[in-house]
Amino acid sequence: MTSTGRGEVAMAAQQVRKNVILVWIISYMAVLIVPLLFSVFFYIGTQRTLEAQIRKANDLLLNEIQLVIDMQVADAKRLATEIMWNDKVQDLIYSNKYERNDYRYDLYAIMQDLNQYATAYSSVAGFYLYWQQGKMVVRPDVYKSIGLSYEDLYAGSSISQTRWEQLLQSKQLQQFVAVTGLGYGGDEAQLLYIHSFPPSGDEEASTSIAVSMRADALLEMIGKIEQFNNGDVLLLNENGEVLLSLGQSDGGTIALPPGLTVDRGSFRGTFLGKSSQFSYIKSASSKLTYLTIVPENVMWEEAVNVRNLIYMDVSLSLLGGLLLTLYLVRRNYRPVRQLVFEKQRIQDKMQRQTTQLRSNFISRLLKGRIDTSTSIEDSLQAFQMELASERFGVLLIYLNKNEPFMQRIDDIDMQDRWKFLQFIVSNVVEEVVNRVNRGYVAEVDDMLACLVNLPESGDPSAAMQSLREAAEEVRTFLKREFKVELIISIGGIKSTLAEIPLAYSEALDAMEYKLIIDDDDIIVYEDLHGSAASPNPGGYYYPIQIEQKLINHVKVGETKQALDVIDSIMEKNFGEHTLTVPIARCLMFELVSTLMKTMNEIEEIEEAFEVRYPRALQNILACETVADIRRIISEVVEDLCQFTAMQYKTIRQRKNDNEHRKLIANVQQHIQSNYRDYDLNVTKLGDTFGLKATYLSKLFRDITGVGLLDYINVTRLEQVKKLLTDDKKPLQEVAEQCGFQDLNTFIRIFKKHEGLTPGKYKGLHSND
Repeated sequence: MTSTGRGEVAMAAQQVRKNVILVWIISYMAVLIVPLLFSVFFYIGTQRTLEAQIRKANDLLLNEIQLVIDMQVADAKRLATEIMWNDKVQDLIYSNKYERNDYRYDLYAIMQDLNQYATAYSSVAGFYLYWQQGKMVVRPDVYKSIGLSYEDLYAGSSISQTRWEQLLQSKQLQQFVAVTGLGYGGDEAQLLYIHSFPPSGDEEASTSIAVSMRADALLEMIGKIEQFNNGDVLLLNENGEVLLSLGQSDGGTIALPPGLTVDRGSFRGTFLGKSSQFSYIKSASSKLTYLTIVPENVMWEEAVNVRNLIYMDVSLSLLGGLLLTLYLVRRNYRPVRQLVFEKQRIQDKMQRQTTQLRSNFISRLLKGRIDTSTSIEDSLQAFQMELASERFGVLLIYLNKNEPFMQRIDDIDMQDRWKFLQFIVSNVVEEVVNRVNRGYVAEVDDMLACLVNLPESGDPSAAMQSLREAAEEVRTFLKREFKVELIISIGGIKSTLAEIPLAYSEALDAMEYKLIIDDDDIIVYEDLHGSAASPNPGGYYYPIQIEQKLINHVKVGETKQALDVIDSIMEKNFGEHTLTVPIARCLMFELVSTLMKTMNEIEEIEEAFEVRYPRALQNILACETVADIRRIISEVVEDLCQFTAMQYKTIRQRKNDNEHRKLIANVQQHIQSNYRDYDLNVTKLGDTFGLKATYLSKLFRDITGVGLLDYINVTRLEQVKKLLTDDKKPLQEVAEQCGFQDLNTFIRIFKKHEGLTPGKYKGLHSND
């Protein structure tokens, strides 16, 4: 059975296992789902009931807010109505006393009545009458002009005088206005109710009554409602402007959704960046609207808690049911699994034995060692090897370079790596060959052999071409996908079973030739037979002259020339003719012997060949290809050439250093003798010694560590300091005697090196 058959058996067993487990899981889950469905229905009903109860409670609380505020507004309106229908007020407004200037007593009488109203309506913060004709504001205790009254009542507040006058003179019968910034600290607020008198005649402005209600008192009443501790309560006028707010609102305008003409309702929206529930109710006695805004997480807190409990219950039930289901499935499936595994184990064992027996049969068939007690046909049938014809071919596969593949699977043992690699190569070879022919792979003497059964009809050259193409495809695929390189040889096409060993022998001969020349192309025995590249019966080429030439190149460190000699030796021995592996090894040992002689002639190398290159001999003995021989010999030659070249360079460098130091000593002596010369400089020194000035300067600095010009100046300055001890000699004379023609240049150089002028140096020295 092939690897494909083994895969089909494993897949079938796996499918049976999945089907059994799936049926049991569905059965157990069906029992679990029924109570879960009841829990879902219970949650839906509970959620709806809770939402209805929450909305009902919210409506009741909103009604309570409406009742509290409407009572205060009703008191304000009742007070305004009583003042409006006061006889004295009516007489003042709808008469011409202002023109006659006899209204003083009337204002006093009205003040007395207003004082009585203040006592009766103690719940209001204050009230006053605005008389349009006289531009007067009448309060219970005083009457003043409108300007002075603004200063008393609203100076520094949120309402300007112009706005206040517009409200008082407006013909709109009822208005509500919020006024903030009152009191000493500016932290008081009032709700101002303005009630205008019906205008008489063509008056452009109206007389009004204003009643003030303390905002903090109203908000205190609202704040007692616990539900809105985490929400906002807003009092809106007919334009949607916020008059009073309890919560996080900072005023402004709240737009109700269009089309809401009913007296109460609710809607969802966003407030201060949070999804919130809006509920409103319109005042029964005014144009005010009471609006509550509660974040949905607060509004539906109880509903969310119930939902979370139900979710937790369902999740725990589902988790517990799943765990119980898995436990029961595992426990009940264990006997079935043991039977399946036992059956699969037996099948795998039989398959391995069959594969091993088939591989042994193919190996004996290729080597011509068939047991005559059993017919070949019976063996072929027993191992499921169907033959389409009596035409055969043999592919011999050698696993050559596989280090990258082995490194990718370094977590398993080396023996298992080889088995895994052979398994991959066998499957690929069988799959590729079976597209056109029928192939059967077996392990033979550390190699893989593929017995190919070719079609009955067809040209032999076409059959051989199909084998070439299959071998190339296998080689390319494994190199690209698995980084595995193969050496493949192909024997000739044979027409009977008895000739299979001959095809195998031809493939072996081709493989041996390929291992020697290390050619990367797939080699066919027919291409090798009769070619010029036949074994050389006369031995190998390596005369004494070539050996001495190689020794000379190595001794002087000429790497390229030495490697060229090695290449010419290899070309002579493996170009037109090829050597057998034993003869090639003899040549190899001759080359190693040459290198040993060379090392003995190099005095600087003290250790022996086997000490300097401990693994070279082992690697040479393990060589199987010409490329391996060339690589190892070239590595040793290259190392020796590098060593000798370095030694030669060191000797030459020492010689050059001695010459350079002698030259620099002469330059220094010349400077000591000629420092008085005005023209002594780097250029003149270069001309004197026949060198370029730049080269001489660099060489001088490299050896002495001092610049050449600096050395000249330092030499002159040493003589200068000796002459400065004589007080009688002027500086100009001292400078000229020491080679300084210009006095300023002398002073500058002296100060640069000594840190002070020559005069100061001379004075200090004299003091000493």
